[in-house]
Amino acid sequence: MKPSLYAIAASLYLTEYTLYSNSSSAVLLNSAIADYFGIPFSQAAHIGVAFLAGFCLALLPAGLLSRRCRPTAAFFASSAVLAVLGIAASLSPQFWVLIALRFLQGIASAVLAPQIFRIIRARFYPDHHSAVLGTWGLVVSASALCSPLITALLNDLWGWRSFPYETVATTVVAMALLAFAPTGPDNPEDVAEANTTARAVIPVVGVALVQVAIFLAIGTTTTVHTKVALCVAAVLLGVAVIVLRGQRQAPVLSGSFVVIFVAGIATNVFTLSVVYVLQQVRGLNSYAAALFLVPMAFFAGLIPMLKFGRPGDNPKSTRLVCIGSAFLIVAGLSLAFPAHLLLGSAALMGCAMGFLWSSLASNVLTNSTQIPFDSSLYHYLRALGAAIGVAIGATMIDGPSADLFGGVAVLITVVGLVATLAARSAWRATRMTEVR
Repeated sequence: MKPSLYAIAASLYLTEYTLYSNSSSAVLLNSAIADYFGIPFSQAAHIGVAFLAGFCLALLPAGLLSRRCRPTAAFFASSAVLAVLGIAASLSPQFWVLIALRFLQGIASAVLAPQIFRIIRARFYPDHHSAVLGTWGLVVSASALCSPLITALLNDLWGWRSFPYETVATTVVAMALLAFAPTGPDNPEDVAEANTTARAVIPVVGVALVQVAIFLAIGTTTTVHTKVALCVAAVLLGVAVIVLRGQRQAPVLSGSFVVIFVAGIATNVFTLSVVYVLQQVRGLNSYAAALFLVPMAFFAGLIPMLKFGRPGDNPKSTRLVCIGSAFLIVAGLSLAFPAHLLLGSAALMGCAMGFLWSSLASNVLTNSTQIPFDSSLYHYLRALGAAIGVAIGATMIDGPSADLFGGVAVLITVVGLVATLAARSAWRATRMTEVR
C-alpha cells in the first residue's frame, strides 16, 4: 500500500480505539465518580449506560442517513463534536450533566462509527481490504488491553476528570492523519441498495427508540424488581431486532447476530461485577483492578492472530464461534467456585472473546447482502448487549443476594448455552450448503 494509505488506516484504527475507550473503559471510573459525587457505585455505572443508550439510539438512523453525505465529511464533523463533548464531560459540575454529555457522546460516536467502513471501501482497493481488516482484530485487542490500563492510570494519577482528554487526544490525531492524507474519491452508494436498506431499517429504528426509553427508565427506577423487568424487556427488544432483520436472511447471519447480542451481555456483566468486587470489596485502586482484566484482553487479542483462531470460510468461522460459545459456558462455571479465581475466569472470558468477535465479524461480512446496514447492525447489537450487560450487572449489585458471583455464573452459563445453540444451528446451515 502507498504511505498515504497507512496514514488513513492509522486514523481509522485510532478512531476504533476512541470508540472502545469511550464505551468500555469508563467502567473503571465508577468508584471514583461515585466517591466524587457522593452516589452509589451502581448509579455511577450509568455513565456507561448513558453512552450506550445514545449510541444505540443514533446508530441505525445514522446508517440510514449517512448516504446523504460523504464519509470523510461525516467523519470530520462527528469527530470534532466528539472532541468538544469530551472536554465538556471533564468539566461536568454535577452528575446529571455528566450523564447528559455521555449520552451526547454516544450519539456522536454513532455517527462516527459507520464512517470507518465507508472510508475503507472508498479509499482502499479491494485487494487491500483483507490487510486492513486483518489488522483490525489486532487493533481491537490492543484497545481492550491498553485502554483499561491507560484509563486506570490516568484516574489514579489525576482523577476521573482526566479520562476524557485521552479520547480527545486520539480523536484530534485521527482527524489530523486523515486530513494530511491525499483526498480520494468518496464512492457514491448504489441508490437501489440505499432504498432497500432504508425500508429494512425503519422498523428497527422504531424498536431502538423504545430501547432507549427503557434504558432511561432503568436509570431512574429505584426498585430491583422494576429494574429486572426492564432488563428483560430490553433483552426481548434485542430479540425483536434480530427477528426483524433475520427475515429472508441466511441462517449463518441470523445465528451470528444472536451470538453477537448475548455475548455482549455476558462480557459486560462479567467486567462490571469483577471491577465492583475488586474495588468495592477488596479495596484495590483502578490500576490494580484493571490488571485483573489483562488476561481477558491478552487472549482476546492473541487467538485471532494465531492460525487456528483466524477466521476463514463459513464452516471454519462458525466452528470458531462454537468454540467461543463453549468457552463462555466454562467461564461462567468457573465463577461458581468458592475461591473465585478471577484471573483464571478472566482468561477464559478472553478465550471466548478471541474465538467469537473476529469470526462473527467474518460471518457478517461474508454472508450479508447489504454490508453497510448489517455492519451497523453488528455494532448496534454489540452496543445493545453491552448496555444491557451493564444494566443487569448494576441491578445484580443492588440486589438482595449476597452471592454476586453465583448469579453472574448462572447468567453467563445460560448465555453460553444460548450462544452454543445458535452457533451450532449456523454451523449446520454451512454443512447443508456444502452438501448441496
